[in-house]
Amino acid sequence: YQGIVRYRMQITDSTAYLPLKNAASIFATIVPADLRNQYLCLYYVGKIHEKNRNYLLSKNYFRKSVEVAKLIQDTAYLYSGYSDIFWMNLNQSNMDEAKKYLDTISKFLLPYDEYQISFRNMQSVYFERTGQCEKSLYLERQIMQLKSKHGYENGLLVNYYNIAKSYNKLNQLDSAIRYALLCIQSIRDTSNFVNHYYYLNTAEIAEQLNMWEHSSTAYKRAYETLKNNIDKDLNTKVLEIENKYNLAEAENRSEEHTSEL
Repeated sequence: YQGIVRYRMQITDSTAYLPLKNAASIFATIVPADLRNQYLCLYYVGKIHEKNRNYLLSKNYFRKSVEVAKLIQDTAYLYSGYSDIFWMNLNQSNMDEAKKYLDTISKFLLPYDEYQISFRNMQSVYFERTGQCEKSLYLERQIMQLKSKHGYENGLLVNYYNIAKSYNKLNQLDSAIRYALLCIQSIRDTSNFVNHYYYLNTAEIAEQLNMWEHSSTAYKRAYETLKNNIDKDLNTKVLEIENKYNLAEAENRSEEHTSEL
């Protein structure tokens, strides 16, 4: 639980990774199997790799977590695991795979508003990325209504971004810049790498409208956000630990095999 707590505190370096990786190795040997803890370890190791932009490893751990969730037959775990695999494929522009997982996720949709918001967000982004922008805008309006119902007005940043992108693709630039500016005005965590995309989107729309001051400022902020996150270079450190773990496990298996001979 140490690793999970640290992850939820926004700590995604080796101090969160190592406890989870150690626990995963232990739970893999317990008889009878402790499947829920196996799932949690695999899932959160995947989340840490995702945060550190080690996307292939991340997707691999999410897939492993789904296989364990199938054994437990836990709908919430399956929804989470499949959702993260969907986002991995979407972010890598594997649209056919993304659609396949989107269809799969719909089978595990629980009847709560938080799941409705999450699933409609996935649908909306998929539609925007595949040029079905009117469908995306319709879903974003539904999401914002659900968020308003629960008092989530401070969590509309992503919706503003998605709406701005759809209006931009529809060449409705006045609406696009309105929502793009609302997006960057809603930023609270200034250290988040994702802010780079919010600023870049705003800069590009403002440039099309000859709003040079807005465009210049947003391009500058996009560059600064990107530079600050590159300087952290966390992904290399976590990836190095993962490789060391894999090497150690391979050596242990080799020693066990030799002793059996």
